[in-house]
Amino acid sequence: MPGRGGSSQVKVGSGTPKIGVTFTYLGGAEKQGYFAVKSLVAQGAGERAGLCMGDRVLAINGHPAFAVSREDFAKLASWEGKTAVVFRVQAPNGQERDVSIYR
Repeated sequence: MPGRGGSSQVKVGSGTPKIGVTFTYLGGAEKQGYFAVKSLVAQGAGERAGLCMGDRVLAINGHPAFAVSREDFAKLASWEGKTAVVFRVQAPNGQERDVSIYR
């Protein structure tokens, strides 16, 4: 668990197909910070759908992404039982958008 101001990583998409995104948790103790896109696999599903490095995740499939544990975040962002994962993200410039990643 990260400490104040710490960070940790959450890789999403361990099943097949993979979405090819690594998220980092920033901003303090667990459930007090936020998740952001740290890296993308070139031409992976996340990049093709429009996720960009630095995007801050606001919601996943309509569920707020703030105040959730790393484990809950990974479950929300996984393919399990879904045909699509919809991320509501905020770009570093403040612009918000929805990014849908399909199986």
